[in-house]
Amino acid sequence: MLEVKQLNVWYGAAQALFDVSLTVGAGELVVLQGLNGAGKSTLLQAILGLSQRQMGIVSYQNNTISDWPPHRRALAGLGYVAEDRRLFGALTVRENLLIAARGDVAGNTARVLALFPVLEHLLQRRASQM
Repeated sequence: MLEVKQLNVWYGAAQALFDVSLTVGAGELVVLQGLNGAGKSTLLQAILGLSQRQMGIVSYQNNTISDWPPHRRALAGLGYVAEDRRLFGALTVRENLLIAARGDVAGNTARVLALFPVLEHLLQRRASQM
């Protein structure tokens, strides 16, 4: 079961989500539908711990995970695939990380691999095969 209580998310000074609450029961399918900019991706990113600033409670399988880092949430079974991955499909995972590193190759790549350790075993895989 996934439960979100009074979730608020900000991008800088701009608040993007206001007191969002929802419950998804075991085996239940829930659809998030809305216009562009309505906050669907922001909500999913917040549930996964990828938001820079958020307040509220996120619980998964009866455990409060609000303070868990993203990789721990992923290991618990939470994840989502963004519609637009913004990857270079013909390049490897390593090559995509190098492009995204923007100068601090070692530091940024290490930070990504710390957040998503499973990628270390996929560095030679083409991004289109992810």
